[in-house]
Amino acid sequence: MLLGVPMAMGAGADGTIACVWLDLRNAKSGKPGTEVWCATSKDGGKTWSQDRVAYRNPGGTVCECCHPSVVVDGKGIVTVMFRNALAGVRDMYVAVSKDGGKTFSAASKLGTGTWKLNACPMDGGALTVQGGNVATIWRRDKTVYAGVPGKAEQAMASGTQPVIAAATDGLHSIWMEGSALIYQGPNAAASPLSKSGSYPSIACAPDGKGPVVAAWEQDGKVMIRTIKPR
Repeated sequence: MLLGVPMAMGAGADGTIACVWLDLRNAKSGKPGTEVWCATSKDGGKTWSQDRVAYRNPGGTVCECCHPSVVVDGKGIVTVMFRNALAGVRDMYVAVSKDGGKTFSAASKLGTGTWKLNACPMDGGALTVQGGNVATIWRRDKTVYAGVPGKAEQAMASGTQPVIAAATDGLHSIWMEGSALIYQGPNAAASPLSKSGSYPSIACAPDGKGPVVAAWEQDGKVMIRTIKPR
């Protein structure tokens, strides 16, 4: 496996582990040529498949710095999310593999809106699986959106760097609003998690029944808080 950066990993209940990254192996002199690549493991990471292209932009490159994301559902279906760079816009796309990462579908755009931007926002969003369906959250311009691939997006709030996790009671999300971190859980209004913080992460136990835990950087330290106890 020839890894690049940024990168992400995800694991499914069937034992499939998927790793995705932004790859420059086919870049040409003077052109970024950034592609989304993937490799998978079926034995807990002891051995890995051949590197494979998950998405190659026919126009030359995807967004060069926004991290990709990946999730694997209980059937081993791999969904990759990334920020594209097509015709001067930087929208989020997903590509799906139903054969464990061997081949990927044509990439499809998330949401109905678009973001024309001649720069990289350094914000790759996140995705998870709830009830067998992929749920996504991402930033477009100054707004955080959430949605299911193939359906219209829902505006959440003003913010950046959103993350998401699925539990049995629903979806849990965190994003940055200025220097503050905002949390929103199922059937609840958004509320402050911390007055200051950056690089949030959120996770739940694989069965969805365990605690929901948040982590972030604050004043040079890593902060961890249980949001929803078991």
